[in-house]
Amino acid sequence: MIFGFAQPAWMYLARARPPVASTLSIMMIPVLGLASGAWWLDEVVHWQDFAAVGLLSGAIASVLWPARSAVASLPQRA
Repeated sequence: MIFGFAQPAWMYLARARPPVASTLSIMMIPVLGLASGAWWLDEVVHWQDFAAVGLLSGAIASVLWPARSAVASLPQRA
């Protein structure tokens, strides 16, 4: 039953949102799975899990970080 709900919901959101939003939401699934498993199932979270969450967060941040303008990156002439 859950897949019967989740698949149409995902298809609706994938069509309604820009590609960056849907891609970043897919990257958050392991983070939410780790957090919910630790909370609901009392799973032990190891340092490798924290490292993986940190790397995923870094990847998401690198995509969302605003780009520098091309003019600002050119060297200034005196």
